[in-house]
Formats: sequence, C-alpha cells, structure tokens
Amino acid sequence: TIERKFRMLSAKAKALHSEYLKTFNTADVHFDEMESCEHTKLKPLSIAIAVTGESGKIIDVDVAEMNCKGKLAPLSQAKYGPRKDTRKEACESVMKSVKLVAREGVIIASDGKKSYPAIVSRIMPNAQITQHTRRGSEKKKEHDPLFWLNHTCAKIRADISRMARKTWAISKNAENLKRHLYLYIAWNNGFEMS
Repeated sequence: TIERKFRMLSAKAKALHSEYLKTFNTADVHFDEMESCEHTKLKPLSIAIAVTGESGKIIDVDVAEMNCKGKLAPLSQAKYGPRKDTRKEACESVMKSVKLVAREGVIIASDGKKSYPAIVSRIMPNAQITQHTRRGSEKKKEHDPLFWLNHTCAKIRADISRMARKTWAISKNAENLKRHLYLYIAWNNGFEMS
C-alpha cells in the first residue's frame, strides 16, 4: 500500500541521513523553528530545523507539540486541554545532530528567541551563537544573515503540501509529518534512494 511504501522510504531516507552525518562537517549552521499543525490549527506543532549556512543542506529536523497561542488559544484549551510542550526537547535533539557535524569554532546563527543560547551552550559549550533580529524596512536593505535557513524553510512550505500556510492538505499525526520531512531531507540533500 501507499502507507507502507511511505514508511519504508522514510526509514531508508533516515538511515541514509544518519550515514551522511558521519561524512559531513560544517562551521556555519543556521537554526530555528517553523510551525505547522496536527489535524487542526488548534493543535499546533513546532519543527526545529538546522541547515548549513554554506549551502542550505539540512542537518536535522524534529517535530514537537506546543500549546496553541493567540486568538485560538482559549478554544484549543477548551476542546483539547493543555498540550505538553516538547519544543525544548526537539531543539536539543537537533542540536545533538549539529554537534556531530560541527567543526572547531562553529558559529550557530538563529533568530532572537531567548531560549536558544541556553540550549546551544548546554549541548555545545564551545560553539558561538549569533542571534539576528531584523524589522520591517531593514529586511530589504541588508543581506539576510539567515538566508539559507529562510530559503530552505520557504522551499519546505512550497514543496510539501501539508506545510503550506493555507491548504486543505494537513498532517493527521506528527509522526507522519516527521517521516515526510526525512523524505524531503533526502531530496534536498541529494541522496540516492535507489
């Protein structure tokens, strides 16, 4: 069936990726999170992602549950109750993969989220983290220091239908989203899936 083939190819892509990480290293990493949802917008998901700052090759991804925020938060709480926030664990998991490929003096660039320096220093005490925050007109005037991350995230949103912002296609469970992302890593990083 399609489901069985999807799971089999995803497992193969994940195994190829594990082998790839053993042969690859970088001194420039871009790291952040992007959001999606599971079954409904009332059940948001966070996707921690790290890419190389040299080429946009994806180092790793992990999917985490998070609580709903904004106008939908009260409805989400009433319908589904509080959700366990596993974003920190997902970020740490991705940082452990970054540690495998990091060269001496690695620089990790991210946005201004306050929890990132603590996560990076806990997993990689010798790494340098640079945080970039840009607003409005600044975006057009200067070079984007997180170009490869933003470019890769935009490609993910364009290429994976379940990741598009306004779509009928939506992830029914977080585990299948993660499987789909590993297939995308194989395509993005140029793995031979024969």
